Amino acid sequence: MKPRRRTTDEIIAATSRPVPAVPDQGDLVDHWRSVGLLDDAEADALGAEAAPE
Repeated sequence: MKPRRRTTDEIIAATSRPVPAVPDQGDLVDHWRSVGLLDDAEADALGAEAAPE
């Protein structure tokens, strides 16, 4: 017996739930910027905050 197939509405509801932040979890965009994988323009395009001076 196969499990019931979920409806599109059920899938959308399950994937659109907000995910709580993990304590002490860093921002990947900030990390990528600090290691040189992104420049400021690329980080801004991803919605990052201004780099600390």
